[in-house]
Amino acid sequence: MDAPSSLGRSGMLLTSRGGGGSMPASTRTYAMEDRHLSRILWGDDEDVDPPPEVHPWRMVTPRLKTMDVALVLCLNIGTDPPDIVKPTPCARKECWVEPFSMPAQKALETIGKTLQSQYERWQPRARYRQSLDPTADEIKQLCVSLRRHAKHDRVLFHYNGHGVPRPTANGEVWVFNKSYTQYIPLLVYELQVWVGTPSIYVFDCSAAGILLQHFRATDAILLAACGATEVLPMHPSLCADVFTSCLTTPITVALRWFLSQNEKSMGHLEPSVIDRIPGKLTDRKTPLGELNWIFTAITDTIAWNLFPPALFQRLFRQDLLVASLFRNFLLAERILKAHGCTPVSIPELPPTSHHPLWRSWDLAAETCLSQLHSPTSTTTSTTTLPSSPITFHHSRFFAEQLTAFEVWLEFASPAKPPPPQLPIILQMLLNQALRLRALRLLTAFFELGPYAINLTLNVGIFPYVEKLLQSPAPELRHVLVSIWCKILLLDKSCQVDLVKVHGHAYFLHHLVGTSPLSTSQKIQSLAVLARLCDGYVPAQELLHPHIGAIVPILTDVDPNVRLWACLVLGKSWELYLNMEVSAASAALVHVAASDPSPSTRAAAVFALGTLCKSQSNGVLLAAQLSGSLVEDASPLVRREGILAYAGVVLRPGNISPLEEEEEGDLKFLLHVLTQVHQKDPFIPIRRLVKMILARVPTVALASSSVVPRENSLPTSTNLDMTVGKNSLPARDKADSVVLPPQLQSKLYAWAAAELLTPSGKIPREDDHDPTGFDPLSSEGQLTMQRSRNYACIRATATQLGLGKDDDIGHYGLHLRQSAVFNSKSEMTSLMVFHPYDSVLVVADDKDQVAVWNVDTNDRVLQFGNQNPVGSRVTSLGWINQETESILYCGSDDGVVKLYENASSNMVLAFAAVPDLAPGTRGSGLITTWQQQSGLFFAGGNSTTLRGWQLDQERCTIALPTQTEACVTSLHSDESIGCMAAGFGDGTIRLFDVRSNKAPMVLKEHTSWVVGK
Repeated sequence: MDAPSSLGRSGMLLTSRGGGGSMPASTRTYAMEDRHLSRILWGDDEDVDPPPEVHPWRMVTPRLKTMDVALVLCLNIGTDPPDIVKPTPCARKECWVEPFSMPAQKALETIGKTLQSQYERWQPRARYRQSLDPTADEIKQLCVSLRRHAKHDRVLFHYNGHGVPRPTANGEVWVFNKSYTQYIPLLVYELQVWVGTPSIYVFDCSAAGILLQHFRATDAILLAACGATEVLPMHPSLCADVFTSCLTTPITVALRWFLSQNEKSMGHLEPSVIDRIPGKLTDRKTPLGELNWIFTAITDTIAWNLFPPALFQRLFRQDLLVASLFRNFLLAERILKAHGCTPVSIPELPPTSHHPLWRSWDLAAETCLSQLHSPTSTTTSTTTLPSSPITFHHSRFFAEQLTAFEVWLEFASPAKPPPPQLPIILQMLLNQALRLRALRLLTAFFELGPYAINLTLNVGIFPYVEKLLQSPAPELRHVLVSIWCKILLLDKSCQVDLVKVHGHAYFLHHLVGTSPLSTSQKIQSLAVLARLCDGYVPAQELLHPHIGAIVPILTDVDPNVRLWACLVLGKSWELYLNMEVSAASAALVHVAASDPSPSTRAAAVFALGTLCKSQSNGVLLAAQLSGSLVEDASPLVRREGILAYAGVVLRPGNISPLEEEEEGDLKFLLHVLTQVHQKDPFIPIRRLVKMILARVPTVALASSSVVPRENSLPTSTNLDMTVGKNSLPARDKADSVVLPPQLQSKLYAWAAAELLTPSGKIPREDDHDPTGFDPLSSEGQLTMQRSRNYACIRATATQLGLGKDDDIGHYGLHLRQSAVFNSKSEMTSLMVFHPYDSVLVVADDKDQVAVWNVDTNDRVLQFGNQNPVGSRVTSLGWINQETESILYCGSDDGVVKLYENASSNMVLAFAAVPDLAPGTRGSGLITTWQQQSGLFFAGGNSTTLRGWQLDQERCTIALPTQTEACVTSLHSDESIGCMAAGFGDGTIRLFDVRSNKAPMVLKEHTSWVVGK
């Protein structure tokens, strides 16, 4: 709304105590926290947003192994097939072997052995069988034998048809007769019958793509060297089986092809120089192993970025040999497309040959090859290999990819495509030097919420972080705790995996170790333990012996840490019945009664509620929680207390006849619930109690109408004594109660959702700088609101012709009527303007409250305060006037209700003066509010003035008035800690709210002191 144009609506002095230009303001807002507004806690089931979706990342089918391999070579060395005319010179080498450099039979055997050794690099434990220039019967015997041995594992059938005609459109490949005088067709249909499933086929021959149509009806995987009408390249710089070479020796082929494509920069190097690259493919610390590692990371990343997630999982995460073949297949596509061929496959893959990451591979190859002729470097940052005179610099590929990922985190958003470097980050977890930085960046990525966690799980991080739990490195603990917290909160199924490896010990050790932990680390460790126990008995059994380590955390200085400690205890007791109560129960009772944080008190009541439901005499313990149901100002605490009662009174064993000593406690519980249903000012609470009472037999309710026992609301002291002296035995499992969803606590779900909520940005060192607020952020919004409020004050001063040092008390107001508001009620009892917005709130003599726009003269809202019949609204005011305004309405039954932004949405309601009788002819409820300190003072027809700390939602100050007269007006000055109260006997009493000293009494009048 527009800024007010009259001094009456601004309601503030134009002078400033500090004399400066900035407007003093409290940075704290009250009654607007998520516990007040959360739809998880207070919304109807249909209004609550569903939990974050977990994208399927586990393999639907179990992991497979390819342990049986058939290598079928139809080369017929020395005789070219009739449908191929080979130029001179042309490609001749097979598996890097020159077939015409030795006798044909020896060459065939050498090629077969070489091909087997090349496959063994990718799967050394497989069973390999060669079939060289075979007949159809030999292939049948071979395939049937391999399937019989493989059982349910995958069989690989590799076919090289360079010495026979092309496959036919009828789905035939060619083999030989026994005398090698004829080519014999072999139907691939028969081949599929012999090989069985699961299987993978590699066809290295011209026109191999023509066979795809004969495999589409199966779930087989097929890799073919070229399309249905294409002929394999025969350039003499290539080997004849370039497709097979790409699949089995990708690094050699990729480097040779790079040399041939970059003659200007690499022309001085012979292809044989590739053999001088030192190291092993399997050793990532050597130059050759590092190149292979980079190649693996790049091809994995290309596939993850381009393939559908389900396809990527099937091809790259299910079978190690299949994953290797498909990585290398991407290289084959790149090279063969440059020579006029397009490798094809089942399943069909999107084109990958022009992906930008291939340039990164070219750079890594050039960096490595260019060092083969460089002089030996003496730089200390290089690694000298003893087996070679060449000194190699390690590639900066992975470090640069980490930097690129960091840039993405800084400038990108979930609305844009996911970071392409994510699979590369995964590869870096294998490197000890880069692991910590990679994990930290993943932690920052997880701050984007479920979107980021789902992506990371889909790329395959889970086995890595699970294995890292075995690492003793202390520097990894903090990041692993954060990562595991996010993963578990999103995907509950991971609790099974964590229990299998006894992962709870890792987080317990981190939590109770000697090293000091930050608040976030404590919360995340506790969140992991709570999620681990969430509805999972094996985890609860594992954690129960360690409950004693959680109890000291209940006294932590941070309220969120205490909250999660309570949730851990509650979740560990949820379903695990075979236990004895320890000191934890007494500590929880103390927290429930006296903790300054409402959320923590609610969590303690939740934990005690689970304990009540899991013990045979939980009725006794539940009876001690009546204070949380009646006296606590927080609706969240009262809600958890009611749900704890529900778990006890609706238990099957309690609905049936009880022992006499337990029957009295149960009647007391029902009596408390009945009183709450009748008197609780918060409507959702009354609605909840109504659902519980509707499920209790009428006979039991009738018996609960008796006068309750004395001392029904025990203090925290006798609470501790009661719990501490009684060992609560576990109840029978058959006596358990399954409550409907509406009567189950949502506190844990709310707390978990808070942790999983995306922060939307990577934490930075300068985040605390108040001058760098984003105008669209919540901090920027508050800053702009305060600027607007101060501008309103200055505009009013200018309109009145006042300077900043003028005293408003000397200014004469010239009042004139500008509008008439008809509330259509018998009388108007209260009015209050908003200090900055053009809003006037009016209350009648009953419970109706109207909100008017004083600029347009429109009534924008009218609602009922729903105070009891015969009572009236006696107090109105604003909280958080400068930011998110809250309207409070106090009625003469002693209840205060807070409404969100002058709407009918109630966010808080409590009995500010419980001993105030409604409808009596007195002053009613009189209040005053201190924004800076967050204190809400209330009095009336009571001998006690109460101060409620609104952020704690509990009474922290109780001042005896030392008179029977009613309070008629209140005013406080929080700068000096003084409060003045006017009374019905004409006295004014000055209270020092910082001490318990008797008030100073001023006797100036003989009748009510009114006004502020």
